[in-house]
Amino acid sequence: MPRSGTSLVEQILASHSHVHGAGELESLSRVIASHVGTQNAADIPAWIGRADGAEFESAGVEYIQAVRTRAS
Repeated sequence: MPRSGTSLVEQILASHSHVHGAGELESLSRVIASHVGTQNAADIPAWIGRADGAEFESAGVEYIQAVRTRAS
């Protein structure tokens, strides 16, 4: 979202020694799209409604793995 302050928040958080700022990532969008089966954002609410805990956990694990590759 342009001009929402997220970049500033990231910079503030990343200034802490226990936090890594990875910049603006598309990882979450890619993970969700792979689980939803489409790039169409309008399909996400329906997926959320039918996904079970295991699918959410799988998406979460996939997201964490993707983000960890960016950590230094």
